[in-house]
Amino acid sequence: MKRPVIAITGLHGAIGKRLISMELFNDWNIVDLYRTYQMGYSSNVLHVPMDLTDDDSIQETLERVRPEVILHMAAVAHIDTCEHDRDHGKNGLTWKVNVQATEKIAQYAKSNNCFLIYLSTECVFDGKKDKYTEHDAVNPINWYGVTKAEAESRIIEIMNNNYAIVRSNMAYHPHDEQKTIFGKVISLFEKQESFQMVDDQYMTPTFTDDILKGIKTVIETKESGINHVVPREVITPFDFGIKVAKRFGYDEVLLKPISILDFFGKERAKLRLKHACLDGIMTEKKLQFVSRSVDIALQEMVV
Repeated sequence: MKRPVIAITGLHGAIGKRLISMELFNDWNIVDLYRTYQMGYSSNVLHVPMDLTDDDSIQETLERVRPEVILHMAAVAHIDTCEHDRDHGKNGLTWKVNVQATEKIAQYAKSNNCFLIYLSTECVFDGKKDKYTEHDAVNPINWYGVTKAEAESRIIEIMNNNYAIVRSNMAYHPHDEQKTIFGKVISLFEKQESFQMVDDQYMTPTFTDDILKGIKTVIETKESGINHVVPREVITPFDFGIKVAKRFGYDEVLLKPISILDFFGKERAKLRLKHACLDGIMTEKKLQFVSRSVDIALQEMVV
């Protein structure tokens, strides 16, 4: 039997690399739509270049690959980097990658009856509520959030159904090469020097494996709409650091609390959500899938 094709953007990021090592899609032909090629993937991965800033490249590449499913994870994502690009508006790289490319991918998916999964973010909200559900209205406070919210809107308008938006928050994994909060915390503790983490910002950090299992479940069930794949637990970055210290035997005294204002400074702090928290209870019920708390995830980790 011919294996279905799943085309993936952003496969070379922390979440994408974990997707390959988890072997979740061994029964699929995986097409890596890459900007920069990297070696090391399994034999069922086909590497195909695609320029997300070029509409023709997107259309021609997808027509050649002919996927049944597209998992779109690539984005310009660093909050400060995106904000510096705000003045360029629709001519900036952030808009071209996050909005324009997403719209083009959605148009192809619609025309070819292709299921589209889009990885989004809590930054589509403003952080004024304790938690945000799948039905809450978006209201981004930074340019990254503006572009992701606009991309979501265009997917919904174009696709009507046969799509899924998956929002998550603060992905982490032990083998993330310091790209996520876990790797950064471990690196700082290993230096055996005092360091600070914010203690007045709240988040729902999500184990990368759970995000990917949530995505796989969405693909299997073809549940259209918005999904929040997050645990129920709300903690601060400082809390997260303390939990890591307790689990792996680091000296907690090295970690000091600091306010979000003092850590980032006035202007950069304005771009951060005070409550970067998603409520995923509705998605839990829909997908019959529950993300692990930080304590449980850390207990299962081997570093």
